[in-house]
Amino acid sequence: EYAGSRPAAWIDDNIDQTCEKWAKRREAPTLLVRTKSKTGMTDDHVERLLRWADEVAQEAAHAAA
Repeated sequence: EYAGSRPAAWIDDNIDQTCEKWAKRREAPTLLVRTKSKTGMTDDHVERLLRWADEVAQEAAHAAA
C-alpha cells in the first residue's frame, strides 16, 4: 500500500466495491473521487479535493495542539 498511514485521495473513473472496502479499512483520511472517462477531472473535482485537503490539514492541526 503506497499511501501507508498518510491521507490519500484516489481519483479514478473505475472505482468499484474493492476500492470502497479499501478506503473504509484505512485509518487515515481517505477520499474516493469518481470521474467519468469521457471528461476526466473537472473543476468540481478539484474544488472537492482542495476542500477535503483543507479539512484534513485542520484536523491534523487540532490533533497536534
